[in-house]
Amino acid sequence: LSGEILRALIDKQRNSGAAAAMLTAVMDPPGAYGRIVRENGRIARIVEARDATPDELRITEVNTSHYCFRAEKVLPLLDRLRTNNDQGEYYLTDVIRMLAQEGETVESVTSEDPDILMGINNRVHLAEATAILRRRITEKWSREGVTFIDPDSAYVEPDVSIGGDTVVWPGVFLSGRTAIGSECRIGPHVRILDSRIGDRCAVEFAVIERRDIPPDGTIGPFAYLTSENTVK
Repeated sequence: LSGEILRALIDKQRNSGAAAAMLTAVMDPPGAYGRIVRENGRIARIVEARDATPDELRITEVNTSHYCFRAEKVLPLLDRLRTNNDQGEYYLTDVIRMLAQEGETVESVTSEDPDILMGINNRVHLAEATAILRRRITEKWSREGVTFIDPDSAYVEPDVSIGGDTVVWPGVFLSGRTAIGSECRIGPHVRILDSRIGDRCAVEFAVIERRDIPPDGTIGPFAYLTSENTVK
């Protein structure tokens, strides 16, 4: 879930003055997610898949469970929630129906990214979510002119920067606030933490921690550089 989509959701609620704004996604097939039921184009209610009719199950717009409420509108409704559903649970989603029935407006922001629906309930889900985030980072740098020989084997943290025309080989870990210059060759099998690598450097089979490497440097193979040693 990105800050950009959360900001869009908050802005939608604030700019519209709606009692609530919610995030939805379109999935086909929609699986077990709650369906968004609209009447005359407006959100009327959310129906959980286990409680849906056959017609409602064919709806492909689903609930992502992200909301922005006006507190004074939603808090009085919480005491009216009941457990008369297939799972015998209190559904926060029932608040959307209550608001619509009282004539309040419920706005929506629809995401085109199905990954936004991913929940993390175990280590398998965590690994899958981590892989998605890693892929987004490498795709971002690829669009800016960085070549990844094997994107699935590169680990690049969000605060890292990489210059154009740099080539990243397999088994590379770039972490912290590392900054890689342009036209570098990084890897294979390199770990760099909180370091600055100058333009046109070549680093292979090496560990670099909290170091500034000047342009046109060659590090490795089999080098271990920390803040306690010097490169000239």
